[in-house]
Amino acid sequence: MAVGVGGEIKPETLERMVDICDLVLVDIQALIREFDEDGTVKLVGLKESGFFHLLPRLGFLKASEEEAVYMDVEEVRKMCCVVVTHGKEGCNVYWKDGELEIKPFEANQVDPTGAGDSFLGGFVAGLVHGLPVPDAALVGNLFGSLTVAQIGLPKFDSRLLQRVKDEVQRRKMQFTSSHERQDDELRNVNGIFQALLPEQWKRLSSLSMPGNLN
Repeated sequence: MAVGVGGEIKPETLERMVDICDLVLVDIQALIREFDEDGTVKLVGLKESGFFHLLPRLGFLKASEEEAVYMDVEEVRKMCCVVVTHGKEGCNVYWKDGELEIKPFEANQVDPTGAGDSFLGGFVAGLVHGLPVPDAALVGNLFGSLTVAQIGLPKFDSRLLQRVKDEVQRRKMQFTSSHERQDDELRNVNGIFQALLPEQWKRLSSLSMPGNLN
């Protein structure tokens, strides 16, 4: 996973990461945010960032809706899977031939700081634990909602972990009971994602990615 505040990751570093990793997920913030000599933060277009040629080798590129304007989503989705977060509105996942809207979790927003990082952490954790892309994005939405509901980082004690488990299970049951046809479609979407990912990831995911949350 390649993340950063700005400028920490160089194109040659990311290229090395994709050489040695089965799957690389990147936060666009690390690619397009730069600092002037006086410390002023500025955002540059993805094409001008020096990373554009590496997009076909990435698994996922995540961006907030504010950051997404610095790339052509329609162009980038043909090269890698794109995840765009929309705050309290959830997120969208784009790939070459389609897109998927992942509904949000309701939250009483106290402090939005870190919501995007928490989303990405939840999304990656879901993928690592074998969840299909739609379910992993759902976990990302949940983690983001937990983060904005308090000041500072959530403390993942046993009570909060149980809440996470209960909430994901509740959402799964709600989804299954009312959208059985869509559930089949999402399983098909997961197969599409696997087909788009690098060959080495397809070998890994074929062994570890079930169709639904457990």
